[in-house]
Amino acid sequence: MISKVILASNSKIRAEILRKHNFEVEQIPSGVDEEEVKLALVQNKATCLQIAKNLAELKACKISSKFPSEVVIGADQVLEFNKENIDKPKRPLTSGIFNALQMHSDENCY
Repeated sequence: MISKVILASNSKIRAEILRKHNFEVEQIPSGVDEEEVKLALVQNKATCLQIAKNLAELKACKISSKFPSEVVIGADQVLEFNKENIDKPKRPLTSGIFNALQMHSDENCY
């Protein structure tokens, strides 16, 4: 059974989730330029699901090439709202945007 993993991320939340499920977690940031990759994928008309999967795989592959015998987890998420890719806000969400997102909380998440 797997008990130790490498998380290709600085995400405190993802590491916390794994630790809550009894995994020993080592965090090693991938160093992937996410904005550059995301921009190229958007220009090629990639869906949000494709963007999230590609970023997660790229992060995991970059770290696993350095640690080939270890279990490496790469993860990413992308928000799609009204068929538009919403990037991380530069400032906290305003209540209007937050309320609009809550009204659509039953839609797909990737």
